[in-house]
Amino acid sequence: MLLREPDLHPRLWKACDEVETRMYLGKQNEEFSRAMGRHTGIWSRLYGKNFLIGFALWFASFLAGVGIAERLGLHGGWVGLAILGAGLVHLCLYMARNRRTCYAEELANLLPVLDLTEAEQAYARTVVAVAQSPNLSNDERSRLLQKLKESMEGLMALGELRARLADGTSPQAALAECDQRIAELEAKIRRTEDAETVSVLQRSLDLAQRRREAIAGLAPLADRVEAHYDYLIHSMTALRESLGRLEMDRAMPALDVDSLVQSSQEALREAQSLEQALAELRRA
Repeated sequence: MLLREPDLHPRLWKACDEVETRMYLGKQNEEFSRAMGRHTGIWSRLYGKNFLIGFALWFASFLAGVGIAERLGLHGGWVGLAILGAGLVHLCLYMARNRRTCYAEELANLLPVLDLTEAEQAYARTVVAVAQSPNLSNDERSRLLQKLKESMEGLMALGELRARLADGTSPQAALAECDQRIAELEAKIRRTEDAETVSVLQRSLDLAQRRREAIAGLAPLADRVEAHYDYLIHSMTALRESLGRLEMDRAMPALDVDSLVQSSQEALREAQSLEQALAELRRA
């Protein structure tokens, strides 16, 4: 199946662009070189015939144009240059028009060298499975690809939030910090005899305790975000496995992709709620 720009999430196209840039810059390791070698063979098989036909037609036009020009008494060289220029313009326009297209086989070959997170890899592998499934019609493939793209939005939001939480802004880390602060303030209050100082310390303690209560309320929300993240990845894996089983048994029930999208939308709302709560906590 030929994948076009609307079929894939922009993040996947960006990863493919990064591979192209890496190839031009020569930043290659052994695995990357093997993938590029396979890609050359795949490209030749998928595009080589049309490329040779196009080149032959252009070359024939070039020779015919120069020959006709000389018979008419025109300068054959200028006519040849004009045909050459027209061919280059056509080639550039063709490449620009097809920059955001690739066959599923090409994408499958690039998967090991694409710079993707765990969630993005799960999405990319599921896209390949859908695009290569022989038991789906073109309409079914297009529908599934759009549903997967919607799910990817929720996965990316959760992935970005998980990365920030892993940097030390998680509710658990903030809760431990609050507990330490509360213990220090309580110790100071016990050691202090001056009433006015105790009053100030008590206000600080009250504020720290209120902050701790607010953070404690975030922990379940963070756990739900993590659960949604794992569920979406496992759901995409299950979808790939279902496509594999569908090849062996066409009587299988229809693939339940709508529940995947619904869970993605719920996950996105959870991520937004946690993001808002963390922002309020930072302002506190």
